[in-house]
Amino acid sequence: LRVLPKMGEKSEAEILLALKDYDKHTERMMLSDALRQANKLVENMSGGPGVEQVQYAGSLRRRRDTVGDLDILVSTKNTKEFTPKIMDFFAKYEEVEKILSRGETKSSLMLSSGIQTDLRVLDVKVFGAALHYFTGSKAHNIVIRDRAKKMGLKVSEYGVFKLKNVRGKTEPVEILIGGATEEEVFNAVGMPYIPPEMREDRGEIEAALAGKLIEPLTRSDLRGDMHVHSKWSDGTQEIQVVARAYYEAGFEYFALTDHSPAVTVAHGLTVDRFELQWDEIDAINQDYADAFKKNKHVEELHGSEKKIRPFKILKGVECDIMPDGSMDLPDKVLAKMDIVVASVHSRFKMSEAEMTARILKALKNPHVKILGHPSGRLINEREPYAVDMEKVIDAAIENHVALEIDG
Repeated sequence: LRVLPKMGEKSEAEILLALKDYDKHTERMMLSDALRQANKLVENMSGGPGVEQVQYAGSLRRRRDTVGDLDILVSTKNTKEFTPKIMDFFAKYEEVEKILSRGETKSSLMLSSGIQTDLRVLDVKVFGAALHYFTGSKAHNIVIRDRAKKMGLKVSEYGVFKLKNVRGKTEPVEILIGGATEEEVFNAVGMPYIPPEMREDRGEIEAALAGKLIEPLTRSDLRGDMHVHSKWSDGTQEIQVVARAYYEAGFEYFALTDHSPAVTVAHGLTVDRFELQWDEIDAINQDYADAFKKNKHVEELHGSEKKIRPFKILKGVECDIMPDGSMDLPDKVLAKMDIVVASVHSRFKMSEAEMTARILKALKNPHVKILGHPSGRLINEREPYAVDMEKVIDAAIENHVALEIDG
């Protein structure tokens, strides 16, 4: 390519890098895509002959951001009778592209989406042990197995076994003592149940043994959302529609944070447009406030019979951090916002030192409350920019700025 008109070694190198990134990103699918496919497959397999339980495992169950393949586990009370029938049922799934292999207890298929899917059929007595084994990371499983060994036990995908020395036998005899549920596996090694998302050997085992395992957040813990776009910039819905969705989902508030002017591709708002948007937010908030004050039913707003509860839209902005670290809007405008999310949307190829200095300067702005997508990564699309994240975290703590965990 370098010999073509208006091309050169630099252009050639950038295209080669882009091709390399594309190959890397297309090897694994997004968590959201994998979940859709796995849930559909689980629902289908639950109707199979003799099927008692169906669950996906692997990195998908640990909720990793990308997934390489799907692992589906099925249990039955009579493996001898039903395993062949379950395998046949699996092979007839409507989205099967190709059958890769079929064994006595495992089959592998390629779905039309291009993702490989492995099915394992297990006895209900050891389904939990297999689910634990095929869910945990390799490192997590090794620690569990080593701990079991020290306790005179053996933990594998086939169950939890007590090792007993028997006269005349050169090797200990394995006696099945559990494995129907994952709880039985954890109880056998003397620890509480560890949620799948934590099984990475990143301290969860030590925390469990010390009785300090943190309860994961659930949907019911969520009260608000501080980073939301509407049709005013690059969102797809009007503010009223967004408000209704959040209200009906049980939220108490959300912050409307459409883009600042620098993001022209996202129709960033000028100061004048923000002032118009605030008028609309005020009007919608007044409707909710009036309904709550008069103890009206939500049906007058949303067609529901439940009584109204307090709900509010906060005025905010996702404000660009300019290359020099300054903000895309004047401080006098930012001061009028309920919340300011500061984000980098340009010049991603700055050096680590330059990008770090840029972000640190923005974090010192007294109006900035959240650093949006701190690494700049787009999962499966764009690599993170170079930045000293330790320094960013330290500065965020010092300036009381939250770091967004961008889902």
